[in-house]
Amino acid sequence: MIPLLTIVLGIPLIVALVPLVMESRLIYYPVRSQALTPESLGLRAERVVLHTTDDVRLDAVWAPAPNEKAALLFLHGNAGNLSHRLPNVQQLVERGISVLILDYRGYGDSEGSPSEKGLYADARAGWEWLRERRERVFLFGRSLGAAVAIQLAGQVEAEGVIAESAFNSVRGMALKSLLTAPAALTLRSRFDSVAAVKDIKCPLLSIHGARDSLAPMSMGRAIYDAATVPKRWYEITAAGHNDTVAVGGEKYWETLLDFVSNG
Repeated sequence: MIPLLTIVLGIPLIVALVPLVMESRLIYYPVRSQALTPESLGLRAERVVLHTTDDVRLDAVWAPAPNEKAALLFLHGNAGNLSHRLPNVQQLVERGISVLILDYRGYGDSEGSPSEKGLYADARAGWEWLRERRERVFLFGRSLGAAVAIQLAGQVEAEGVIAESAFNSVRGMALKSLLTAPAALTLRSRFDSVAAVKDIKCPLLSIHGARDSLAPMSMGRAIYDAATVPKRWYEITAAGHNDTVAVGGEKYWETLLDFVSNG
């Protein structure tokens, strides 16, 4: 994940105008070109076209696991596109989890331009596609994707939601980046996971690296503490923001697989 709202400007007037002029550029870092394909990894998968309620066409990849334990909707972070997450998808499939991963509007081969409302609609389109094909569907979101997954979990009947490297809200990230309080208050995007998690209807697994300097662990903990559903907290002591899987190793996979098996 590229840091959300991490510029610091010294002129108060310019700082106040930044949220109005550059907000989208500060939050979203989409990449159009594909870094990898399922074929290049030997991953058995198919391209899927999703259609949102506001008529945006999205690119997605469906990778079914041979011995499926569960199905998972994968919502990625704010930078790159789904092709950069295909090795992670492959790891999930090898462990019996079927995955639908989508590119938000404006990312990869998906149409449109990203926005908070748009990303919520994109996730809902992925949910509808997957829920028509599988009864047990888990939501997984990393970083910005965690905010999208938590919001969706309050709207649908998922089996569970996994929030990894989550931040509390866009305003919280703005203040962390030394954007002035008045400027932070003018931001239109919210992605307020502390508020949204109170509405989720399924078990929650929170995963966070103790050395996360982009979205400090206190942010993930605030989301976890606000949840009232059955929940688990998994702290990876030596991990930062982007290396939770690698640093967590087998313990990471044991925790995730136990959650999808037992809630």
